[in-house]
Amino acid sequence: MRKNKKIGFALAYCDNDGSAERENFIGSVFVPGEDKNQGWINADIFGTLVLEE
Repeated sequence: MRKNKKIGFALAYCDNDGSAERENFIGSVFVPGEDKNQGWINADIFGTLVLEE
């Protein structure tokens, strides 16, 4: 990769200690609307990360 290359980026932390549903979810980008499970199928929600040396 080259210096100053821009890439899409989103980070999420999900927690489930044995219940039927996800217990906690923290994400690095705001996802508008009701469906918050967009990061794995929609790159439009990603933030921008700039690679530096």
